[in-house]
Amino acid sequence: MPGRTRRADNLIDAGMGPDRLTRASQAEGLGEIGVDGRAREIALKLLAPPRHNARIALAHKAAEDWALSAMGTDVFALHAICLVAALDKAGIGGKCNVTGAATQRHPAFAQCGSGRKHARDGGAWDAAIEPLLAGADFLPANDHHILVVVGGIAAAFPVGNRLVPAEWARSFAMQQLMKSLHSPSLAAGWAGVVNLADKLFDANIGFDSCKVVPVYTHQEWVQKLLTELWARPESSTRRRRPRRPQRGTLGVA
Repeated sequence: MPGRTRRADNLIDAGMGPDRLTRASQAEGLGEIGVDGRAREIALKLLAPPRHNARIALAHKAAEDWALSAMGTDVFALHAICLVAALDKAGIGGKCNVTGAATQRHPAFAQCGSGRKHARDGGAWDAAIEPLLAGADFLPANDHHILVVVGGIAAAFPVGNRLVPAEWARSFAMQQLMKSLHSPSLAAGWAGVVNLADKLFDANIGFDSCKVVPVYTHQEWVQKLLTELWARPESSTRRRRPRRPQRGTLGVA
């Protein structure tokens, strides 16, 4: 019995070690402990869900570490994590890469697999990063900040610092602008963010600190933008994403 238990532990270690987050690496690890043939194929299928969950956990930790380093505080860290994931999804490479086609990932995810979107493991890490966006809405703040709303709590992130560099903000805001052409308020707001980020980028102006501004979500302009965002045509036939549970009790000052 102890031998069987140790064998099972070896199988889990070979399949789910920190360097075994891809199917190919797990197949190699299983082969090293003598699991091959049909048994290995079945084991790889059974390891697929924990493999995906492990990538999600690693992506979350990577985004959290980057956010805390950029902000220097854990207040609104959940909002910052959502924003890091959104910037990665929009694409940070290339000049105003509004298609999101650049292969370079956000530096927060540089150690997640190959760190490139168009690599063989790109799709798997895209799927791991996507859950970090669950329940988050993004709005243009009326002072050219990017407003992140999670669980009814809003935080405005200024453009032009380490967390939201001007070029990345411009690409993200341009994508949001193209999605918001149905709403004059949203479109004008995102256009303002694009233009501000463009000026900062051209002038090579950057700010090291990131001072997040709390925003009351019941403010009239916030509610108006949220209503217009949720009413966008492409989302009318889809159910809203479930709200992500909050960590702790973040308050809005």
